[in-house]
Amino acid sequence: LVYSEKHEQPKWTAHIASPELITGSLARIDSFLPDPLVKTGTAVTADYWYSGYDRGHMVPSADMRWNQEALQGTYYYSNISPQLPELNRETWADLEDWGRRYVNFSKRRLFVVTGPVLRDGLPTLQKADRKNEVSIPEYFFKVIADLDGDSPKAIAFVMRNAKQENPPISYAVPVDSVEKLTGYDFFPLLDDAVEARIEAMRE
Repeated sequence: LVYSEKHEQPKWTAHIASPELITGSLARIDSFLPDPLVKTGTAVTADYWYSGYDRGHMVPSADMRWNQEALQGTYYYSNISPQLPELNRETWADLEDWGRRYVNFSKRRLFVVTGPVLRDGLPTLQKADRKNEVSIPEYFFKVIADLDGDSPKAIAFVMRNAKQENPPISYAVPVDSVEKLTGYDFFPLLDDAVEARIEAMRE
């Protein structure tokens, strides 16, 4: 991940959803902690507690239930962004589960990049006892690529930080549109022709 000190959350996270998650059985640990590797300091529990926002995992904890250290890593505040419960617990959770089902049935890895869409002027969590100014994103993105096999493919999703009325597939967009939105180049090491093809996919 890359951490944004200005916004006190990740700019983006990247992980591999591997077939190991199919048999992973470790339980949620819910022990949210400051990330000791972020030298400037991350957000803390006081910033979120009773704020009205969930501590939204960018790398889902359920993708890492096959390894204790990896699971713990998802609970560092460097992996957390404020999401309204109506998003985090519903359509966003459905999207995360869709990715795991894909891995389960295909037995192939997914390369996943997730994050908030950050900009200057975002509102912040307004808690009297807060320790940090945590920005509240308006949108979140998730870029998913299946690069195994002979026909690589990719898809992306953008959702507003609000209750979504439609199923996750309704928020699917081409990867290149998320690159325009965020300024990130998601698959720079791929062959240029392959990168251009999969980033333009609409299904």
